[in-house]
Amino acid sequence: MKVPECLHLAMFFVAVGVNATFPPQLPIEFLHKLGIDPSGSTPRNSRPISSYIRHVFHQIQERQDMLRIPGDRDPIVQFYSSTSENSNGIIEFDLTTTPVIGNVTKIEVAFTGHTHRFLTLDIISPHKPTTVISTVQTPQGPVADVTQLVADEILQSTLTLQVSIRTAENKNRIRHLRPVLAVFLDLNVSVFHERHKRSVGGDRESAISNITAETYNDCRLVPWTVSFVDLEMNYVAEPESYLANNCEGNCPYATIMFQYFNSSNHGNFKIMAGRRLCCIPIEYKSETVLFFSNNSTTVIRNLEGMTVTQCGCR
Repeated sequence: MKVPECLHLAMFFVAVGVNATFPPQLPIEFLHKLGIDPSGSTPRNSRPISSYIRHVFHQIQERQDMLRIPGDRDPIVQFYSSTSENSNGIIEFDLTTTPVIGNVTKIEVAFTGHTHRFLTLDIISPHKPTTVISTVQTPQGPVADVTQLVADEILQSTLTLQVSIRTAENKNRIRHLRPVLAVFLDLNVSVFHERHKRSVGGDRESAISNITAETYNDCRLVPWTVSFVDLEMNYVAEPESYLANNCEGNCPYATIMFQYFNSSNHGNFKIMAGRRLCCIPIEYKSETVLFFSNNSTTVIRNLEGMTVTQCGCR
């Protein structure tokens, strides 16, 4: 099975042991691979998260198995709060706080200030003054897709936009916009327009086999919850914990006879040669995490290889 390029939380947690004393010392290199700078990250309780960011998080969380595009990168959404905002409608975003690395598939600007919740805003870029993008109303406030407007500028250190209120009588209200720039990276944004189907129930044969395996302490999938709170990873805003699962049990000689144990040809020959097999994870699924990358950037990242979904004797 191909091991994902990046280090994943579940693999690290398994390495330190299910019953290890937490919190272990998380290597800085490991956190940097996840895009986290613990020295500059803000604890989860000290920075409010807008309803727009939470909405994007839940959308990705529901569709996380359909998000990936060809390539080895994890789907990511990086959120930048504006560094300046004046009464003339000029807003700026500092993109150096968390560099944009990867394939940009969508760029949005959301206005999270409550006074502008029901207003229509027009947005232009100083580099394209004749192109006007208007916001659409959402339950989270006005949101605009500015991909075509600023795609050529997203790799610069600063992104500047000009915002105006659609109706003249509201011009004096162009303050407290609280704009958020969302950059979607290596993410199949088309899935957001698809109706999500929730899976119901499970495979009866798998359930019966798992009960049998538990009775005889054979190889099986067992629930295991990882708590970011217990790990003192205060920069992870959501979720506070997730179901990582683990593989436990023995691999009997009869492994070769039953498909349930998911033994490979290599494993079958090991058994015939008198060698023991180990009960290990053979399939994973991704999980979505919302965390603070530093003091000014919030990131949603869909991490591959986080939850064990199937075990095997190998």
